[in-house]
Amino acid sequence: MKVFIRLFFKTLRIVLGPVMLLKEAITRPKGLIRPQAAQDITLEDLLAKAGEKTDLQAAQEMQKAKAELFELFNKPKLKQQA
Repeated sequence: MKVFIRLFFKTLRIVLGPVMLLKEAITRPKGLIRPQAAQDITLEDLLAKAGEKTDLQAAQEMQKAKAELFELFNKPKLKQQA
């Protein structure tokens, strides 16, 4: 019985393997195409953006935004009145 079960699954793998690979190749999503303006960011642009704020200021803004986001998650939901 053990031999038949192994043979069944080996055969199943041999038969379904190429079908699954073909399905994966056909349904693969196309790559993301970004506009040219988004691709024109240079290192100098990034360094200028990074120089606008100190690390501490950026971290404080991030913490504030995080706190606001978590307040939305923890806000009690109002029950609808019938």
